[in-house]
Amino acid sequence: SIDPFNRLEMAGQPLTLNCSASIQEGIRGSPVLTWTREDASLSSDVTSAPPLLSFPSLRTSHAGRYTCTARLSIPEAGVDISGDRTTTVLVESMYMYNQ
Repeated sequence: SIDPFNRLEMAGQPLTLNCSASIQEGIRGSPVLTWTREDASLSSDVTSAPPLLSFPSLRTSHAGRYTCTARLSIPEAGVDISGDRTTTVLVESMYMYNQ
């Protein structure tokens, strides 16, 4: 899951997205989490330290779809499981309100 999910934010404000993944009881291991951005790479001013994706000061160029992927490998069982969740971040410019 991603929290907060599908957000509309104001430019200049900070935003932190938190990704979490759970596994079925009895399965050993911890999923590895990664963040990606659809159709672009993550901006250099965005910090990806899974489970968190942090925007210190949102810009309109940060608007887009972000996906958190959880992957769990259990080599001894020959299992590689993954799942993902995508959220949309919309950013409104203060300029729109100052006209």
